[in-house]
This record gives sequence, C-alpha cells and structure tokens, in this order.
Amino acid sequence: RNVFYIRSKIDDKRFAEYPPNSIAYRGGYVVPGNNIASIEDSFELEKIFERNPTVGTWIIDEIEFFDERIAYVINQYANQQSLNFIFPMLILNFRKDLFNRTARLIMEGSTDVFPLTAYCEHPDCIADSYYTYRFYSVKGMECPALYFDPLIIVGGDKLTDDPKFPNYSTRCDHHHYLPGKEYTFMILKPLGELAYGGNIKPLL
Repeated sequence: RNVFYIRSKIDDKRFAEYPPNSIAYRGGYVVPGNNIASIEDSFELEKIFERNPTVGTWIIDEIEFFDERIAYVINQYANQQSLNFIFPMLILNFRKDLFNRTARLIMEGSTDVFPLTAYCEHPDCIADSYYTYRFYSVKGMECPALYFDPLIIVGGDKLTDDPKFPNYSTRCDHHHYLPGKEYTFMILKPLGELAYGGNIKPLL
C-alpha cells in the first residue's frame, strides 16, 4: 500500500527550521518521503484524499489538535474506500484527562489502540511514563502547572527559562505533579454550583 503522512500547519511555524517534508519530534525530525502534506482542518484533508486516490494507508500526526469533524471524515473514507489510518497522538493531556473531544471521537472509532510509554524524565527516575507533564521554570526552579492552567498552549518544543512559557516532559505517576486538581473538585466546583443556584453565602 502507498502511505501518506499528514501533519498540522501549526508545525510549519513551530519547526520552521526543519524541511517542509519532514515530521518533527522533540530533538529532531525524520523525512518520510514525498508523500507528506500539512493541513489546517478536516476540509483540507478531504481535498488531499481526493488528490491521492491510490494511497491506502494514512498516518495523521497529532490528530487531537484538529477539529472534531475530522473524526467523521475519516470514518466515512475508512468505510467507503477501505482505507487504513494510523494516529500517533496524545490520548491524555497534562491534567491526565482525555485530551479533548477530537481525541475521544478518534478513540471511539479505532479498532486497535496501542498505548506507548516513554521513560520518566525526572532527573532521579527512569520508570515507564504515560503522562505529559507541564511545568514552568521560575528562577531556576521547576514549578508545576496548575490544574486550571489553559488546556492548550502551543510551544514547549525546547526547554525555556522564561517563566511566561511552559516546558513539557514525560513523567511517571509518582513524579507527575498537578496542584489544584483536588482543590478544584473538592472546594471550587461545589461552591460554584451553590452560587449558580443562588446561594452565595458560602462565598462571603
């Protein structure tokens, strides 16, 4: 089968120093060949499908960053044209939650899921890692992102000491820190629900 690689146009900006026909990863890139294209959304993907009728296997990198519609487009082409799809993707975000609705829809339509591990990047550990860890470097100290940090912040491809921008690493459960998650569900959410119902006394 002919194989075609799809990457996001976001990567064209994030990795501008890499060749346009490459797939970037932390620390480098690979050039899979000439069958590669960058897209912005599911509509552009449909156009590439139509222009490449002889391709039987599609590898779509980081599909979780695309719109939810892409899951239905893929399902339609898979059923009507017996195409194969491979999705190297993040299933969980830095909060240990399902990444987003696109990830959920892709998971629902997948026949096989192969969770891959990395090694924990904590300096004192090499255990298996399933999680993405977000942290900020503040005066040389590692400060874990709070649970209610914005869900998606593009960047983190290179380590930075600028406290305004996040860093990412892979971490095991023991070294994945997430301040505020328990407080959010134990305290903040119940208070918010009471206030929404008209009872603001607990907030006073």
